Amino acid sequence: MWLNLLAYRYFCSCNGIVNLYLKCFQTFINRHQFNKD
Repeated sequence: MWLNLLAYRYFCSCNGIVNLYLKCFQTFINRHQFNKD
């Protein structure tokens, strides 16, 4: 039970970090394309 809870919390926090990185990366790409045009 505790292990599952810890794994779930760890997975959620990892997902949050990955989503944050993807958002930053997407913004960077959008800016780059905007500057190119």
